[in-house]
Amino acid sequence: MDFESVKEEIKRRVKLEDIVSQHVALQRAGSRLRARCPFHQEKTPSFYVNPALGFWKCFGCGAGGDVFDFVMRIEGLTFSEAGERLAERVGLQWRVEPGEEARAKRRELARRANELAVDYFEKLLRTPAGNEGLDYLYRRQFTDETITRFRLGWAADSWDQLLRYLRQQGLDEGVAVQAGLAKERATGGAYDVFRRRVVFPIMDVSGRTIGFGGRALDPDDPAKYLNTADTPMFKKGHHVYALGLARPAIVREKSAVIVEGYTDVISLHQAGVENVVACLGTALTQDHLNLLSRYAEEIILAYDADAAGIGAAARNIPMLEACAAEVKIVLLPTGLDPDDLVKQQGAEGFRLALAKRSTPVEYEIELKFAQQRDRGPDGVLRAAREAVEVLLRVPDRTRRDEFLRRAADLWGQGHPGRTAAMERSLREEVKVRLGQREAPSHNRAESPRDRGFITATVARQASEVDVGVQAAERELLCAALMRREWAVQVTAQVEPEEFNLELHQRIAAALGEALTEAADYSAAEVLKHLETDQEAWELAATLTLEEPQQVDEVLSTNITTIKNYRSSGGYRGLYEVPAEEEDAPLPQVADWEALRQRVTEKINAGTLDPEDPDYILYRTYTARFHGKGQLGFVGGESGTVRGEGAQTVARDTGRQGPEALADLLPEDDDPFAEEGS
Repeated sequence: MDFESVKEEIKRRVKLEDIVSQHVALQRAGSRLRARCPFHQEKTPSFYVNPALGFWKCFGCGAGGDVFDFVMRIEGLTFSEAGERLAERVGLQWRVEPGEEARAKRRELARRANELAVDYFEKLLRTPAGNEGLDYLYRRQFTDETITRFRLGWAADSWDQLLRYLRQQGLDEGVAVQAGLAKERATGGAYDVFRRRVVFPIMDVSGRTIGFGGRALDPDDPAKYLNTADTPMFKKGHHVYALGLARPAIVREKSAVIVEGYTDVISLHQAGVENVVACLGTALTQDHLNLLSRYAEEIILAYDADAAGIGAAARNIPMLEACAAEVKIVLLPTGLDPDDLVKQQGAEGFRLALAKRSTPVEYEIELKFAQQRDRGPDGVLRAAREAVEVLLRVPDRTRRDEFLRRAADLWGQGHPGRTAAMERSLREEVKVRLGQREAPSHNRAESPRDRGFITATVARQASEVDVGVQAAERELLCAALMRREWAVQVTAQVEPEEFNLELHQRIAAALGEALTEAADYSAAEVLKHLETDQEAWELAATLTLEEPQQVDEVLSTNITTIKNYRSSGGYRGLYEVPAEEEDAPLPQVADWEALRQRVTEKINAGTLDPEDPDYILYRTYTARFHGKGQLGFVGGESGTVRGEGAQTVARDTGRQGPEALADLLPEDDDPFAEEGS
């Protein structure tokens, strides 16, 4: 059979989908099969296989071809090497191109050396010479079935026993060196790499042996674990342990679990958790993620609490975020590695631990807060700033916002006020660091007061003080914490008891104490005076993260707002209708909602004038509705009856909200008469 005939016969006999499915998880899409492309990163599948035509194509990166092209690209082979591998698969003889003959022969000899070594190590384990290794595996509670399934073996305590065996099989030491089984001596000759070690064969997804790992049993050996050095067939950063055995479960469960060691993998597989692999004595790489994302939609890093690798991986957030699969981290209970956990709690215990997985960003943020929680008054502030560093490494803005809210939750610890305050502070800090001054997402015009408006509104705790006044007070305290001259100006004009929120009063008092007692005034000095007042300390720490704008212009305005509000008894005191106005006829309101909105905005901004015509009109209607002196805050819950006048109507008619107000007024004076108002 000539060369072209062999090529066509290979294409006829080899099913392209069988070859491709060894490297990606194919899903049926009509008459075609679909997967995420193994040759570039993508989250939406654009790689298609047409089994009938024996052709594949990625519409994302443009790569495509027949079975030869796929094998060449996926395994880094030449055309002749790919042809030889495919021919061997279907029992045909492949004619090697003259220029490739030497290279192909070297690779084939190295591959044969690895296969011979697997057999040798495996058989030696079951001889008296391998008792030490077999006893070790039994102590690890591995069964004979598991030992056979993973083809575990034993390397004798000898410098050349494997080399001598390979020579008997017709392979010289040069082949052993190329396969990574031996090393050359400086004085000439070679010696075995693996000696007095339990041997773990490393195989590719097709089941071919490409390297080895060895666990030393000599307590004086400085290298507890040893892996084959990089060879033309094996690179630690490109492969994972036990992928061939784990692949069916990974595809079935759509998730791959990465653990740290060989024995972790074996114990989990033995317990029935089979979608598990391990990195090969190296840090997690982009190639590892690319490889596993061919089969899995989710990749879970499951390391013990003391593992350095999990911290290193978490800090490499851009790499993890770029992965086609979703990457998660689970931190196992302190003192337990996966092997310990599954032996103590079984497969169910391990799966319960996996259920607590989080994204790498969440994990690192949680770690920052855990590390700083007990480190004095500046701990939370330091954790927040470190959290911003983590957030800045997330390239996608939407995901960064999700993680920012998670960081705020951690800081708030269930307290909605603290959570909202931290979210606002973190968001502002991220914007500053990114150089982005984006307009606020709420529907208000931007003003110097906007930076603290949301935080002040959400963070207030069942307070009857209007939000505009709260914002003014926060802005004053924020400025005073920033610079000494602003602190002097604030404390000179506003006494602590003149602040309307009791929490703000405590911080203002600490400001005055710090100015009086500290030789070098700073926010840290103020925080020291609040060490025994956790609530006030946390708010002050949050304020140090904010950045007041146009301070010189707004200080005097805010001071005036606070004093006026305090002296008037609060704007609520202004809602009472004078006796002479109680029976006055009600003027018609063209647009009630617009009127309410104008008045509410002025209240929130702290600029309400008691002589404002809008306010007088609004006051007249709302006083009649709620009952004299019974008003509460203007923006009450929609449909909720408050005030004695409305309560009377509700009791007599069963009508609520705007309907109750309509019953109090003459028909011509009904401000809600127009539909949609």
